[in-house]
Amino acid sequence: DNNFKTIFRFSDLPKLLYGYKKTSINLIFYDYKGNLLKEIDIDEINIHNEIIIDKNFFQGLETYGHFYLFHNISDFDNKEISISNRCYLGFSMNNNNYSFVHGNSYVKSKDFNSGDLNTDFAKTSLLMNSTYIPQENFIEHDKIELFFANPTSKTIRLKVNDEEKKLSKNCDIKFLLNKTEKLEILSTCKYIRPIVFTHKDGFYDVHHC
Repeated sequence: DNNFKTIFRFSDLPKLLYGYKKTSINLIFYDYKGNLLKEIDIDEINIHNEIIIDKNFFQGLETYGHFYLFHNISDFDNKEISISNRCYLGFSMNNNNYSFVHGNSYVKSKDFNSGDLNTDFAKTSLLMNSTYIPQENFIEHDKIELFFANPTSKTIRLKVNDEEKKLSKNCDIKFLLNKTEKLEILSTCKYIRPIVFTHKDGFYDVHHC
């Protein structure tokens, strides 16, 4: 939204790494409130693939959120393999060059045999005792936007500098900060890291903290 366009690049890792021939993918999109937006299955994929995600992809809807990619293997032979496909997302504002970033945390998995979904790879506690301080100074940026996705099945609490928010399961949240030198993230979730949009003089960049 807001003149942003996303390009999603992913590889057919089961075919590339293990030589499976009958592969496909399942993509599930949610908005930041956890509402299902779209689910698609792609049966014919190449080694390297690309999808453009913009408001036309969602029939004019403008919002932010998250999505999952799951690999399917029709000729799976019950081997004990584990695939983590972080993929790459490129973000373009006003049709300028893309800034790329890859996935940064384990959120959900699907068993190749049963199809069961698993979550809660990240540990949580009742107390806000997990502190994360990025080794970066943001004082020269006009503003920064921090996007967090909840990697658990529980409601977690987040505090960024002096602002505290709750983040429900399967939801996302955004913090907006202006001209800040130090960034401190306090949470009930271990090692939760945001995707960061930095803005300066009309330019922006996207990266992980």
